[in-house]
Amino acid sequence: MANHKLTILRHPAYKKIQTYLDHKEVDSPTRRIAYADGVVAISGRAGVRLAAEQYGLDLGSEGIVERFLGIMRAYGVSKQEVWDLDACAEAHLWMTLTGLHSRYVEERQAPRHRHRHPRHLDAWAFEIDGKNRPKEDSPCRNCRQWVRKEFQTVNGTD
Repeated sequence: MANHKLTILRHPAYKKIQTYLDHKEVDSPTRRIAYADGVVAISGRAGVRLAAEQYGLDLGSEGIVERFLGIMRAYGVSKQEVWDLDACAEAHLWMTLTGLHSRYVEERQAPRHRHRHPRHLDAWAFEIDGKNRPKEDSPCRNCRQWVRKEFQTVNGTD
């Protein structure tokens, strides 16, 4: 959406995503990528590997999955796509940011000094085209049910 607030602000998210894509090989089934606060997340199983390798987080850990499923129940999210609710780039982004935010709480450090909670962040969703370039996109139908409530702003949402 060319007139979206985040697009008009010319935030460097697109440039950071393009730099990421230039330096990383993204699996061909991975078609979506999300960004917020310097954190990159991709869809599919590759997104779980990325979080483990780049941020040292296990997105399958009980604490992170429990929090994610808790917000899905709280918002009454229903599965409207073929894939699972937690397979999207936006879901991986939320889980990664929440994991980074709460990691410091567990280490008895103030979380506000490291990573902010997703509700205080702007998020961007992109689709990767055939030439490995990001194209601004709206979240999928699964994610549209909850992303606007869990992020401060998300590009492309209606």
